[in-house]
This record gives sequence, C-alpha cells and structure tokens, in this order.
Amino acid sequence: MAKVVVRHIEVPLDGLPRGADGLRLIHLSDLHLRKWGRVEREVQRLLSIIDHDLLLITGDFCNRPQQHAHAADLTSRLLEPIAPKHGIVAVLGNHDLPCFTAHDMPVQFLRNDNTHIELDSGGALCLAGVEQSHHRRGEARTALKGASPKLPRIVLTHYPSTAYELPSASGVLMLAGHTHGGQVRIPGIGCVFNNDRIPVSMSRGLHMVNGNWLHVTAGIGASSPVPVRLFCPPEIGLITLRTRVERNAPNLEVPSTGKIPIGV
Repeated sequence: MAKVVVRHIEVPLDGLPRGADGLRLIHLSDLHLRKWGRVEREVQRLLSIIDHDLLLITGDFCNRPQQHAHAADLTSRLLEPIAPKHGIVAVLGNHDLPCFTAHDMPVQFLRNDNTHIELDSGGALCLAGVEQSHHRRGEARTALKGASPKLPRIVLTHYPSTAYELPSASGVLMLAGHTHGGQVRIPGIGCVFNNDRIPVSMSRGLHMVNGNWLHVTAGIGASSPVPVRLFCPPEIGLITLRTRVERNAPNLEVPSTGKIPIGV
C-alpha cells in the first residue's frame, strides 16, 4: 500500500453561518495522472472513507498537456466511487489544456468565474475558480467578479502566488497547489525550490497572506525533471471550516493543524 498523508486543518471563514460550522472540504491537487498504480488506488480508498461534504481540486490532472484524454479516463476512474454531498469542483493547472474540460468527468470546472453552493443549514458558500491552464492565466479579480462579499468565499487557483492578487483582509480562503511541497525536501531545511513566487517556507500548509487565508497542498503526483518525491509524501488536505468568533474571544485565528499518515 502506498503512503499518502492526510493533513487536517481548521480554518475560521468569514461569513460562514453558524449552522455550517464543521463543514468538511477535501483539497486535492497535482494528480499528474500517468497510470493507475498504488498511489492512485490509495487516494481513491481515502476519498471513499473520509467523511467530507465537498471535494475541491486545484489543477494539474494531466502529467503532460497532450495526454489529456488518458488523464480524463483516469480522473473518471479515480472519482467514480466518490459522491460528496456538495459535489466535486475544480480548476485547471499549467499541465492541463483547456480542452480537458470537454471530457466526460464527474467534475464541475470553474473557468475564471464563480458559483454558489446552497448549504443545508441555510445560506450559501461562494466558490470562485481562477483558470491557470497551459494556455491561459486568469486573475483572481475576474474569477470573483459579481461574488457577494457577504458570503463566505473560497477561491480555487493553481499558483499560490495568486494570493497576492486578493484585496487585503477580504475574508477569503484561497486553495492552491503547484509547488508539490517542494517535491524533494531536505531534512532540517525543508523545501529549497517551489517554482512559484512565494517564499519556500510557504510551499505547503496554511498561511496568512495580506489578511487572507492561503492553503497550499503538496498534492499527489510528481513531475519532471526528477519525477520522484523525497521526504515529501503525497497528501490530501482535509479542511474543516469554522464560524469565525468575535474578535475578543480567546484563540482567535489560531487554526489547528495535524497530519494522519495512512498506509505503509
């Protein structure tokens, strides 16, 4: 069995109704699907057994852009048994061609636009998606156009540096991938290169950027020039949303973090 880490964090989200406190999201990224192997089977198993309400994928389904048809078939196989209550929503990454979205898959793609999800507790959650595919580089402000600032907002993007485009302290949670957590990490040092315009210390995990939350996942796959992971296992992000408390309450904005290694 392949080793896949499940990293669990809690994030207080502006505008989240009290009845939606505890809403669980899975953040998946950088699948780089080439074949059906041990890692893919383990990811599918975990997605099947982890209780979650919404699955969000932040790009790079394909290993190479030209292999989009094969990657689409593997995506459908991976997600076939997965049926979260609020669906599966995704954006494209730099290894994906725009035509990837034309394949028949159980995924709703956001392409520089946004949508609302009605919550069982009342109210809604706004999801915005910044498309950053092989031939296209969208912007956060375009994806958020028309989105009400009164609603809790989650922005999907591929490049973590897109967080710098958000208005300061706008109460947004941005999800990103691309860095692979460094893919190769050095013990005692960590990531030394992340292929994006963010500090290497922000290559994975939860961060505050200009007053907004940014969650960067190390993702699942590996890419060239050295398509291996070292001291940086594949990971699934499990995010529990919390209703933001009053500013004079204790422990404000201190998210809990943890990881659950599953598999050997």
